[in-house]
Amino acid sequence: MRHIDDITIHERGIPGAILMERAGKAVAREALDRFEPDAVAIITARAITREMVLSQRAELHRLGVPVTFVLLRPPNEFKGDALDAWRQVPDAVERLIEPRRQRSAKT
Repeated sequence: MRHIDDITIHERGIPGAILMERAGKAVAREALDRFEPDAVAIITARAITREMVLSQRAELHRLGVPVTFVLLRPPNEFKGDALDAWRQVPDAVERLIEPRRQRSAKT
């Protein structure tokens, strides 16, 4: 998958943030179609998934599904596209940071 992403980004000129946003929206819509949830909790820990998870959150929130966002690492570890996306999380989305890591978080 990384190889396909590299081709899309470097040869086709589509930014990585756009790829992750599209993938995240597709996953969010599929989850809504399959499960019809009243609310959603999104849990993320790995750097590779952050951009996609943040776009899933945005799409669910846009569609009126209450979202709780649980981080297993502090947001001060975010970089690049993930950091930009984190800064765009609406105040209406509940944010939880895993407690033992939160003490060291500066963000």
